[in-house]
Amino acid sequence: MHKDPEYRDAAGRLADAKERLAEQRAADARKAQIARLVGQAETHEEAIEWEQAVGLWEEARALAPDRKELGNRLAAAQAELDKQRRVRALYRNGQEAWQREDREGAIAALEEAVALDPSYRDAQALLDRVREEQARAQQIARLRAEGREAFEDGSWERAVSCFEEILSLDQGQPDVRDLVEKAGGRRPVLAGRVRRRPGGS
Repeated sequence: MHKDPEYRDAAGRLADAKERLAEQRAADARKAQIARLVGQAETHEEAIEWEQAVGLWEEARALAPDRKELGNRLAAAQAELDKQRRVRALYRNGQEAWQREDREGAIAALEEAVALDPSYRDAQALLDRVREEQARAQQIARLRAEGREAFEDGSWERAVSCFEEILSLDQGQPDVRDLVEKAGGRRPVLAGRVRRRPGGS
């Protein structure tokens, strides 16, 4: 039995419509999925979670490789992730240098980290601490040199003043305490003052 041509034509149109509807539904679903991925990526960006953001932008771009703005957002997030990794590496380097008492190395690494990311509070806090320690160490070195020079010149009062100032900055200087005693012992009035210092021998 032959089917009417109009019937065959209608059946063809129906199949075509169904195919187009399926394609539209797939496109709508893909569009909705991309919108979800973009929203999630932006949420992670706001939280400065660049690794997660990069992964989501990659997924979104894979679904729509022809959308240039997705590629641009992915590139921007990747750049931020690279910077974040660099900053964290510099911070670790700064910590390690500080623990080795390499203050200059620590300051160099931490300054670069803060320059790349001024909002990185841990790096700024450690940088401030190391700078303070460095300034104190430099002051102690200067006072030590001045105190030894005064000691050698017989300027006992000046020597005691320098050495006592060192101890006020850092009590963990046993050799300096010995020098205070030696310099102070050269004159009775200074020796008495040294003996009256809290924690003195």
